[in-house]
Amino acid sequence: TWAFFGNSIVFGIGVPESLILTSYFDHSQNYGLSGHYMNHHSVTNLAHFVKSECFTPQTQIVFFWIDRDNENINQLIQQVKSLAPGCLNISSGQQRPGAINLMPQKDSDVSGTHPGPLTHKMWAKTIQLLNRA
Repeated sequence: TWAFFGNSIVFGIGVPESLILTSYFDHSQNYGLSGHYMNHHSVTNLAHFVKSECFTPQTQIVFFWIDRDNENINQLIQQVKSLAPGCLNISSGQQRPGAINLMPQKDSDVSGTHPGPLTHKMWAKTIQLLNRA
């Protein structure tokens, strides 16, 4: 029903699996990346996903963007829109055309470097509300 792509926030760095963003969605698939990656790697994952048996036209796709040097994120957002026209794009850095800015952070993960479980829950509820609108 749901597929999430993007950065280590989606992956759930430092948050128990049962409390990460994607755990609040029925039948969700988590394609978040962590470590040394670029946004275009997630776009490639999305391109493979939409050609796979896991994808249906009813799949709700959410894509998280992170600021990376030497990447034209605005151009990549347009590429995602052509791959998945109904995709919800969320910017976790600076404001991007075609993406909503990430909501405030309520807490941190165990390392203090990523959003914590309260933030994941708040974001999940916000995404669910946006999806109903």
